[in-house]
Amino acid sequence: MYDWAANNGSPAIIIMLANFALVLRVIRHKRRQQGGYSWKKQRRMTLQLVFIS
Repeated sequence: MYDWAANNGSPAIIIMLANFALVLRVIRHKRRQQGGYSWKKQRRMTLQLVFIS
C-alpha cells in the first residue's frame, strides 16, 4: 500500500498542485497586465491545462 502511494499517488498530487499554481500565476499576471481577467478569453487555455493533467 505504501509503495503504491509513494510511486503513483505522490506524483499525481504534485502534478495537480503544480498545475493549480500555474493557473493562479497566469491569473495574477493577467490582472497585473490588463487590470482585469476575463474567463471567456482564457477558458480554452485553462481547459487544455486541466485535461493534460
